[in-house]
Amino acid sequence: MEDLNTVFYGPEAGNKIEIFKKGMELIEKKYSECFKNRKPKYHVDNNDRLHNHYGIIVNSSGISLYFNNNSDLDIKIVDESRELFKKIFNS
Repeated sequence: MEDLNTVFYGPEAGNKIEIFKKGMELIEKKYSECFKNRKPKYHVDNNDRLHNHYGIIVNSSGISLYFNNNSDLDIKIVDESRELFKKIFNS
């Protein structure tokens, strides 16, 4: 089955979104102790997850990353996430 990001946004953007998601998983693993010490947002999770704190908007203007207003993540995690996004989507 084809990836939905590729179906909706085309192969180039779909591929970049997948690379970004995998990179964010690596950031979450890097800071796993931080997330383990946080209460889960959803009852199916054992602890908080990085994807609970951000969103991606794709429209005719391009793609953008935002962090939720109520996110209280360490600034190092936010900055590293933004740098990853810039590296992938602004190249």
